[in-house]
Amino acid sequence: MAAADHRNIEKLKVYGVHSLLWHQVKKVYAAPLINQLSRVFKIDSQLSDGDLQRLGSDASLIDVVGVREDEIWIVQTLWEKRLIDSATTNRQFGIRSLFKMRVFNDPSLAGESLATLTRAEFIMRKAFPDVPVRTLCLVMHPEKPDFELHHVAIPKIPATEIVLGEETVRKTSLMFEEQIQQDHESLWTMPERLDDRLFRGLPPCRGGRTLGILGSMASRQLESQELLIWKERHFMDGLREDFNLDVPRDKVRHDLVDRLTGQGFIRKWESFYHLTTRGIARYLYCLAKYTKQANRGPMDVLDECIKQRDRILEKCGFV
Repeated sequence: MAAADHRNIEKLKVYGVHSLLWHQVKKVYAAPLINQLSRVFKIDSQLSDGDLQRLGSDASLIDVVGVREDEIWIVQTLWEKRLIDSATTNRQFGIRSLFKMRVFNDPSLAGESLATLTRAEFIMRKAFPDVPVRTLCLVMHPEKPDFELHHVAIPKIPATEIVLGEETVRKTSLMFEEQIQQDHESLWTMPERLDDRLFRGLPPCRGGRTLGILGSMASRQLESQELLIWKERHFMDGLREDFNLDVPRDKVRHDLVDRLTGQGFIRKWESFYHLTTRGIARYLYCLAKYTKQANRGPMDVLDECIKQRDRILEKCGFV
């Protein structure tokens, strides 16, 4: 289950991490997440413009939206400290784990998390009436790798609380006990390296989206002899072209300023942005770390950085 910690025990194709179901721009609501799923299933959403304005809300922050076997999965996450059992506990007799499959003592899904899950399920079913929708809750310990994944049946009569008992458990960390004891972070990493130089396949949360912007820019720059410069709308066009993602301008702006520009990977020149030598180096580093596409040695990386420095000097007159 890909959540904020990138755990993905169900191998979902993730299309939203900590995503707003609605975006309001100039008092008009839009639903880019619905648009994204519409492209995934290649069917039109049944939500009309009137539905969007009538049902729109700023408070619908969904932890995970993904697709598995032609089903929409909506997942909310909870933190729970009180443990019954842990996958990291060393037992004298391993047979205990055969009969003890609860990690937490009936945690409760309530408040805004439950309201958001209920609302999201209603909207997804209304938008795609022929697509099955699953609602789940991933309960995690804040310090240990322990978790429980629960099915959540949304009641027809709105509820203020749903107790997650033994009958709703789908998977727990105890099912991965041997794997977790060998490496506590084994469920927090990608199962294998990506076979894509644009990092397609990373969850499109903020970190994944930022890496996507860097990948889109750097791959284009490495194929050009001239220094490429972009405005904010060009980044939005690139994400749409490379990842089939419609990302609001405010999110693109935050990624540029807070992440890429703030860490020196991109520099602003007049009203444009361009990739720095550090940005080229970071892209090639991430390519080697996350993908199977890296085939360059240290001297190749240095050569690319020198080429980018020369492009900047020729275009801007400074580095």
